[in-house]
Amino acid sequence: MSIIDQVTLTEFQFEVTDIGLEQAAAGVGNMAYVKGNKFTARRFAVQIHTDDGLTGEYVTHWVGTPASLAQATMLAPMLIGRNPDHREQIYDDLKR
Repeated sequence: MSIIDQVTLTEFQFEVTDIGLEQAAAGVGNMAYVKGNKFTARRFAVQIHTDDGLTGEYVTHWVGTPASLAQATMLAPMLIGRNPDHREQIYDDLKR
């Protein structure tokens, strides 16, 4: 049985041309085509490591905002010691 022993979050950024914000905040759904504009997107990657050497990885897409990274940072320690095969139970615990 695998046990989660480490969660790594890595933030990165990249520039997207012809995209701008319809509102001031970089939230979900407020990006739009703006010819000639350059938008700096900040996203993050998640790595989950287990005690028997397995690693799972995920890179967020457009919903991976700085606010999402803050939430993931807060919840990541709650995964330590858990069985990664118990995804539904972990999901139920974390959504509260």
